[in-house]
Amino acid sequence: MSEEKNIIVKMTEPIYQILEGKTPSPVELPEDYTDNEVRQRVGYLNRFVKEYNDYAESMHSLSIGELGMTLSKGKMRVAHSFKSLQSNLRHLTWKTQQIAPGS
Repeated sequence: MSEEKNIIVKMTEPIYQILEGKTPSPVELPEDYTDNEVRQRVGYLNRFVKEYNDYAESMHSLSIGELGMTLSKGKMRVAHSFKSLQSNLRHLTWKTQQIAPGS
């Protein structure tokens, strides 16, 4: 199998890991690998993997009640929804704390 085809096969592994509920790892290319469409696609895939891992970790923190985590600056649509959810939960927590002493 050619090196390029081998790399394309490796590109499916992070997607498989995500679908299996695992933490995906980025795809590594040899340092001297040609700057072509495959390198560009691996770059996009690795950017996605990083943002996915960041948001998966943040969602886990949120699910156990940690509202103070700092979210990454990703541009994926899910990032904006997550930031909104975190903000609403923080506000709800603050409101509850304001009301609790008066009960």
